[in-house]
Parts: sequence; C-alpha cells; structure tokens
Amino acid sequence: MTPHRWSLARLLRRRLLVAVTVLWTAAALVAIIAVRYELNSVLDGALLSLAEQIPLEPDARSPDAPASLPAVPKEEVMHVLVRNASGSVLRQSGPTRHVPWPLDKAPGVATVNGWRVATRRTIDNNVIVQVGEPLNERRQALTESTAALVLPLLALLPLAAWLIDLLLRRSFKGVQQASEQLRSRPEGDISPLQANDLPSEFEPMLASINALVDRLQGVVRAERAFAASSAHELRTPLAAARAQAQRLVAELPEGDAQERALALVRSLDRLSNTATKLLQLSRVESGIGLAREPVDLRQLATLVLDEFRHHADATHRLKVQLPDQPVIVQGDIDALGIAIRNLIDNALKHAPQAQVEVRVEAPGRVIVSDDGPGVPTHMLATLSEPYSRGSARTDGTGLGLAIVARIAQQQHSSLVLQSPLPGSARGFRATLTIAPTAA
Repeated sequence: MTPHRWSLARLLRRRLLVAVTVLWTAAALVAIIAVRYELNSVLDGALLSLAEQIPLEPDARSPDAPASLPAVPKEEVMHVLVRNASGSVLRQSGPTRHVPWPLDKAPGVATVNGWRVATRRTIDNNVIVQVGEPLNERRQALTESTAALVLPLLALLPLAAWLIDLLLRRSFKGVQQASEQLRSRPEGDISPLQANDLPSEFEPMLASINALVDRLQGVVRAERAFAASSAHELRTPLAAARAQAQRLVAELPEGDAQERALALVRSLDRLSNTATKLLQLSRVESGIGLAREPVDLRQLATLVLDEFRHHADATHRLKVQLPDQPVIVQGDIDALGIAIRNLIDNALKHAPQAQVEVRVEAPGRVIVSDDGPGVPTHMLATLSEPYSRGSARTDGTGLGLAIVARIAQQQHSSLVLQSPLPGSARGFRATLTIAPTAA
C-alpha cells in the first residue's frame, strides 16, 4: 500500500488562505457593524437637526399659521409633520399624506410603523414636530454602503491567494533548487549536498542527509576497494594457475585427462576474464567516466583494435572502417577505451565464427555489429544490466555491456542495441554515441 504523500507548500497555502479568509471576514463584519452604526447615527442626527429647525412660535399652534418649514430637497424622502395635541396638522412638507405616526412618542428618534421618526414637542405638549424617513430607504442606503465596503474586499481575496502562492514559492525556492541539484546529479556522484539558500528550519534535515551520505560514501568506497583488491589479487594466482594448467595439457597424452586439463584452462580463462571485468567495473563505479577532455575517437579505436590483432581468431574476423579525418569527442580516454574494448569483446565472444564489423563515424559514433545469430528482441531491454547474457552457451560474464552502459551514462552518451539487423533475421548491433566537442 502506497503511503499518503502530502505537500507542505500546499498545506501552508490552504491554511494561510483559510486564515486570511476568516480574518478578512471577521474584519469585514466588524467594519459592516461599525459602518451601519455610524450611518444610523448620522441619519438620526440629520432627522433631529431638521426637527430642531422647525419653529415652535405660538402662532404655529394655529391651523391658519403659514407653512414656513425648512426646504426639503425633492430627492429627499424625509417628511416633516407639525401637529397640535389633538392631532390636527399644522404644517407638513410636500404634498398632504397620511403617515402612521402616533402623537405620544417621546422626544428623540424611534422606529415607528416602518418609519424612522425624530420627535420634538413643546413643554406643554401642545405642538409636536416629527420628521420621518421610510425604513426601506434607509435599508437601501445601508445595503449600498455595505456593498461598497464588502465587494472590494471580496475582489481582493483572489489577489491575496495569488500573493500567498507567490510568497510560498519564493520561500521554497531553496528547497526546489536543492531537489533539482540532487535530480540532475550523475548516478555516481554521492558527494554531500550543498544548498546555501535553504531556510534555517531545513538545516538539521540537510545535516542529517549529508551525514547519511558520508556513511554511504564509506560503504561504497569499501565495496569498490574490496572488489578492485579482490580482482587484482586474483589475477596473479590465476595467471600462475593457468600456466600450470597449460603445462599439464602439454605433458598429458591425448585422452580424458588432457580434455579435463583443457576444461580447467578454459575455466581459468573465464575466471581471469571475470576478474578483469570486475576491475573495469570498479573503475567505472569510481567515476572514471565523469572526466571531460577532447578525445580522438578514430585514434582510440585504432589503439583498442591493435590489442585484438594479437589474437589469431580475432584477426580474420574483424572488419574495420575508420574515417580519414579525426573524430574529436568530449570524454575520458580510459573510460571510452574500456567501452570500445568491451563492445568488440562482446561481439567476438557472443557470435562465434561470425564476422565482426567495427565502424567509427563522425560526429561521434562507434558501431560494432556482427552477423551472428543475434538475441531475441525481448531481451534487448535487459541486455545492458549486470550479469545479463543473450545466450547461456557462451563464456561471457554478463558484465561487458553493463560496463559500456554505465560509461555511457557518465559520459552523457547513449548506447543503442539492435537485433536482428535491418533486412535480416540475424545479427546484432551496438551503437555508442558520444557528444562531440563544442565548436
């Protein structure tokens, strides 16, 4: 069962956005309450101020008194009403209309039957001045004020989310750079991680990772040293044992005993070859292919081929095609030499009696092909893995192509295997492509 993976950046982004939204909502509610309170106070004050402007002279108690009331703009919805104690209208603003305002309201501002009414009366309560405003108009004004306050805040929430995301991305930039640094490292690079832009909270984790890397380096160094030392120490006694076995073959008469001695020689050859491959693999794993320098691929292939010309079997089977001009590539001469040697050795061993063609092409390709039986197509994908062999009948170690593939990875090159050859039911081809030098 795959464990659930969670993202710290996503978690922080979500929680910060929720926190900002909650605080923003709380602040908006407080602002709305404050605005509504202040707006009600201002509007109530306006009603009282208008009521204070109404004159209460003695002649105001007469129905025949002139209606000298303060002018109310046409767009205003306030209504002014002056009545006597019996309810008769002495004065009113605008056209005559019935308003449900009781006379017994105490001085001040109160909500009455859908109106907000400011009441003022004389000391003897014979004249009552009332100024009213419909509540629906006030509610509309409050709604518009609230919308003018809240809508910009709502519009700013996406901006806040974007800013949170931007800040988190910048904050985690050091972590992403460290991750990219690890991802882009060559496989053989197990040096400590250097990340100067990491937040201080990640420093303990970085120190723990580097401590683990140090221990891993020690284990890898010990493993490589053991493999190299073992293979090196085996070569001398193996050579001595092979010499003794060959002497034994020469001294024994033809028969079963000589056949067994020849089988011993072949076994010692396989063991010696395995030791050589282990030494090569140890050198490759130590990072021999990480170096970069200009290498003439044509000259290097010539040197490697000279080693095989000392073998009588290889001399008449090898067919070489080299360009007239140097082919300069970027790489390590020792690593590329090991790779070419293994490609040729692999073709000679796994295609007995077959013709082997070695071709060097610009800008940087080494192609080794043979017209042997080839390998099944489904095995090509695993043929470059350690100890993988196309045929159990051959004497190979299963390390040759694995060494070439490892060098190709370190050299940022490619190894392509093909079988059978185009237009044929037989054959095998290995193409090693190396990056050329920069122009």
